[in-house]
Order: sequence, then C-alpha cells, then structure tokens
Amino acid sequence: MKKLIVTLIVGALLALPLSVMAMDAVTNAELDGVAGQAGVTIAFGGTTTTTISFSAVNWGDPDGLAGTCGNNAGWVVLEGDVSIEQIIACGETLTLDIGTTGAGTCELPPCSVAVPGGTTFIAVGLPTVTTNINVPATLTVGLGNASNTITGTLGLLNLRNLAVAAGTPTALYIWAH
Repeated sequence: MKKLIVTLIVGALLALPLSVMAMDAVTNAELDGVAGQAGVTIAFGGTTTTTISFSAVNWGDPDGLAGTCGNNAGWVVLEGDVSIEQIIACGETLTLDIGTTGAGTCELPPCSVAVPGGTTFIAVGLPTVTTNINVPATLTVGLGNASNTITGTLGLLNLRNLAVAAGTPTALYIWAH
C-alpha cells in the first residue's frame, strides 16, 4: 500500500508539464514592490559615558634610601580633582557598508585612503565621540612621606586656557590582501 502511494505521487509529479517548474525572468513591474537594503546601521540606544577621575597623581620611592640614615619614603604629589569623560550620545550610529573598487586604485574619503583596484572592502562609519577633560585652575604640587598625603607644599601649578582636542576618524576601511 505504501509503495502504491509513493508511486502515485511520483507519477503525478512526472505528469506535470515542465513549464510549471521553469524559471522565468521577473519583470520590472513585478519587482516594483520589492525593496532591498545595502549595508547595516548599528544605533546606540542610550548615552554611553566612560569616566576616569582622580584627585591626586603621586610619584615616589616607597623605600626612600632603603633605610640609610633613617630616611623613609619620599613622594611628589600633584593634588586636584581631574576628570576625563568620553561620551557616545544616544542615537549615534555606526554603519557598515560593503563596496568593490573598479579596475584602478580608488581614493576613498575623507582623507584619500587608497584601496587597490578590484578589491571588495567594508566601510565602517564611526559614531561621533565627545571627550571632556575637567581640571581645576590650580593644582597643588607637594612633597609627602606617603603616597596620599602632602606634608610640604612645593608650589601651585596654574592651568590657564588649557585646550585638549581628541579626534576620532569618521570612517574605517577594511579589506583583505
């Protein structure tokens, strides 16, 4: 009985005209409703902040003159609240696109990256990153006998019109060679 059913199904498939299984060209009108995408976008769904902060920078010798003449450790301490923040805002995007260069070398923006001809590459569009550095106008420089205390002030370090610009590229290109 089982063999009879299988034979009937195979016979029915063979009886179908071959034009039913043929591949036909699709017309432009049939493709009007089809949409395609090129590349991938990755969006940051919240603000990402990396913060580094400290209140003192210490440099010293923990054993001083190694016990000679009773000298203990000595430290130079720079005191003042410093913070560094790196921020990627909510909604910033990282994009991935794939391209292939023509026969000759292709100069890609923003700074004319030379990609060899006939090369398939990935172009990564990087998000905007904001960096903030906060330093007090005056930092205290002193000597200490421990890594976290100032026992004698050497003076003050004044920072005026401090400007720090940390840049990031706007694009990254990757290809095999």
